[in-house]
Amino acid sequence: MQAVLTGRKLLRLLDWFVPGDLDPSSDQYLRARVYVLQQLTAPMAALALSAIVIGAFGARHPLVFVIAAIFLVPLAFPFLLKLGMKLREAWRLSVSFWAVMATLSLFIYGGPTSFLFPWLVAIPALGAYYLGRDGVLIATAIELIGVALAGVLLALDIPIPNVLPPEWREATNLVSLAFCLIFVTAMALSYAGIYLSAQRQLAREANEHQRTAAQYREAKEAAERASSSKSQFLANMSHELRTPLNAIIGFSQMISTQMFGPVGSPRYIEYAKDIQDSGTHLLQIINGILDLAKIEAGKVELLESVVDLRELVTATATLHLPMSRAAGITVSHAMPDQPVVMRVDELRIKQALVNVLSNAIKFTPMGGAVTFDLSEEPSGAVRLSISDTGIGIAPEHINRVLEPFEQVEDAYARRQGGVGLGLALTPKFIELHGGTTTIQSALSQGTTVTLQLPAERRIYRTTTLAAAG
Repeated sequence: MQAVLTGRKLLRLLDWFVPGDLDPSSDQYLRARVYVLQQLTAPMAALALSAIVIGAFGARHPLVFVIAAIFLVPLAFPFLLKLGMKLREAWRLSVSFWAVMATLSLFIYGGPTSFLFPWLVAIPALGAYYLGRDGVLIATAIELIGVALAGVLLALDIPIPNVLPPEWREATNLVSLAFCLIFVTAMALSYAGIYLSAQRQLAREANEHQRTAAQYREAKEAAERASSSKSQFLANMSHELRTPLNAIIGFSQMISTQMFGPVGSPRYIEYAKDIQDSGTHLLQIINGILDLAKIEAGKVELLESVVDLRELVTATATLHLPMSRAAGITVSHAMPDQPVVMRVDELRIKQALVNVLSNAIKFTPMGGAVTFDLSEEPSGAVRLSISDTGIGIAPEHINRVLEPFEQVEDAYARRQGGVGLGLALTPKFIELHGGTTTIQSALSQGTTVTLQLPAERRIYRTTTLAAAG
């Protein structure tokens, strides 16, 4: 129990020096603890070794005392760390200091025959522990400089002193080697602890990622199920509503045209016409919802046929003539002289054109213009562009208008009504054909919607004639 309490007190002491911005579970934090512990204990070990050399082995040279005093310097390093020194700078300082001290000690303890020679290997290992390759390079460079100087001295026949009595040199070698082995073993154990801690952290993170991935999959599957249920519900409701609506529209049309005779007051005819118009509008909304539900459920199948897009453009423009005239808007179109024949679902493409053209007319003030442009790309793709001089759309709202049931909050837009389905369905119809939809717009400058169909759907005139033959 007492050992546990002592261990906790030691950890609290070490933690006092460790920078507060480090994560306690990180390997950096553990290395910082080891660093502080080393700087507080290594000088003591060095002094103990010096005391053995001085007291037991009889080395009384003044340089021995100087070296022993210098060994106390690392005691200040943890306080420098506490005062704000960066951790890597502190590590670099420590590795450099111990490399210098190991090299310097060689010059008073016999050079290549010194009992401190094993430490020339231990210090680069210390550098690797703290700084990786950089630490090895720093320690090795300092030591190589020292060894080179020793070599120069020997080449000049300048003897390197050995302040130890000859009879104690073997004993000091054994003591130094023992200290060195203890030091290296402690580093190895510490590194192993850090490695195991990192492995445990990685395992925890991997488990956390797996749990997160599983939760994400469950949420995704739940969202897909909810979306599928919603689409199925909308499809079922649309079918249920369309049947009575068709009856309402049909009977109101019979009454408004007085198919089976006079209905009496002219007001009844007017009311019947209002019922028919309202029912038709509601049916269009329901058809849009049904189309959207089918597309989201992936249940739309294209009924393809060979279509001349020029005829489709002309028919769409003609269909909207009453609407454009009532709004005081000019609708014009530009097309190639030759047929532009493609294999498409005529109903879906026409619905896309109707959605865009009706929107252009709806949001163009009186006196404005709408232009249909059918053109061919050099690649063979076909572009259907509808441009207007209307109120335009702010760039940040363009993506919104392509979302179902989304409408830009604008006084003019609110006056025009609608539920925000037509323009949202258009890109989906075009995507079913492998095409793309782009919108270019600016407020008060109009809008251009471009529908592009891929070249793969082109049927050129020669192919058409061959098929006819």
